[in-house]
Amino acid sequence: MKAQIVNGNIVVTIEMQEPTPSASGKTLVVATTRGNVTTEVMVDGKPVTIGMNAYVSADNRPYQKNEEKAAVVKGNELIVTIPMQAAAPSASGKTMVVGTTRGNIVTNANVTGKNIVLGFNAYYHK
Repeated sequence: MKAQIVNGNIVVTIEMQEPTPSASGKTLVVATTRGNVTTEVMVDGKPVTIGMNAYVSADNRPYQKNEEKAAVVKGNELIVTIPMQAAAPSASGKTMVVGTTRGNIVTNANVTGKNIVLGFNAYYHK
């Protein structure tokens, strides 16, 4: 995974994997950080930690929204672009959130004809 800040956005490039069933079997994971990963990206002098999961439906169930342009598939890579926000305390107060999808969003990017759903959080520790 490569993370950087470009024009006020957090841009993550991550290698895509063969669609793999999630633990529940309801979705197929196509890219993941496999938990939260501390990056070399710095905000307010502190390293940013990123957690991201990207998946598609395991069946042919369509997702309702598909308006988000946060992800692009290029070859075997998923490029995710999330606008940075002013650092704000997380719900627990332990971290400062600098970028988030605020839950999962449906993107215009697709794999095997299915739209990729993306969950993304970026933060640093206080």
